Amino acid sequence: MPQVFSEWAFGMMRFLTDNWVDGDVITTRPPVLIHLARQEMLDIFLDETDCEWLMWIDDDVVPPMDAIDTLLKTGKQCISGLYHYKYEPYSPVWYRHPVWSKRKGMMTYEQIWNPPSDEVIEIASSGLGCMIVHRDVLKKIEQPAFALTEKAEDHGFTRRVREAGFKIYGHSGVQCTHLTTMGVTTGHWLALNAYMHSNPFFTNRPDLIKELSAFAGRDMTQEVRLWEEPDEPDPLLRYVDRDVSPDFAELCMSLVDVTDSNILIYGDPLGSVSKVLGTRGNKIKSLEPLLEFGSQRCTIEDNISNVKVGIVLDHPSNPNLIAHQLWDGLTWDSTVYFIMNHDHLVSQGFKIVKLPDERLGIATKEKNG
Repeated sequence: MPQVFSEWAFGMMRFLTDNWVDGDVITTRPPVLIHLARQEMLDIFLDETDCEWLMWIDDDVVPPMDAIDTLLKTGKQCISGLYHYKYEPYSPVWYRHPVWSKRKGMMTYEQIWNPPSDEVIEIASSGLGCMIVHRDVLKKIEQPAFALTEKAEDHGFTRRVREAGFKIYGHSGVQCTHLTTMGVTTGHWLALNAYMHSNPFFTNRPDLIKELSAFAGRDMTQEVRLWEEPDEPDPLLRYVDRDVSPDFAELCMSLVDVTDSNILIYGDPLGSVSKVLGTRGNKIKSLEPLLEFGSQRCTIEDNISNVKVGIVLDHPSNPNLIAHQLWDGLTWDSTVYFIMNHDHLVSQGFKIVKLPDERLGIATKEKNG
């Protein structure tokens, strides 16, 4: 017997009670591979009913009571409500800019991070957690409409819709709840988005792509998006991929309080962290040469003394050498922030004073080390 959240069952009963019309057909299927279940339901819709519209609703998505009415009134033949991923960063399950990735062998998409409020916009793809599709669309798309030829079965479906000559839309006013142990709504996304934009390392991310494009003399947006680390990685794209990630920005959040200090830094060849810290009254010396692109983005000083802060942002090929350089450059009351294994720091005389999680550590120089 399939299990669902009680909140979903209650929400769906309310939804159906408010929207049921004589002649409507509801189809469910026991747990199977999702693309097979969706295809079977589509076949039933086309072959065994004369219904005009098909509405997809996932078993962990609760639409608002007026979802059907609101979506139908747009006059669009394929339109999705708005719901969000169940886990951080709770981003919308809407996409744009489909690009074929030779390396992945499939279409890839860019997420729409900030959809407008209560508007209908054209999108390239979306999840099928809350979508209505007209029969005319479903009759014309390539069959089978669902397959595991792309990252998700819904991307394959929306691609077939576009290839059949139809457009796909999203209505941001139809805000659904995506259930886990709690219900994720647009409010979760907005709250987290506000938090992320309070982090200068996050808000600096869009500038990196613009500056890289200007440096390369071409738009690098898609190249960065499609990049995957090969056996012999391009150091420029490897660090761009790291520096644009929300995860890296979150790790660097602890550095926002570093102001008016002399800093030794390692693992910042694009100058992403140095650029932000340089606007906060800090003077920075790098323990490695910056890449040409990085040297244009921030100011690095060769001769600074009385260093109060060390920052290690990468796993060095010679960790003991980096630890030794830090030891020689720091004063006794200096602090080192590092994202790496700390054994070599201990061996060089540093004392680990705090490890908030497995990725980030803080150390101080021991007078008796």
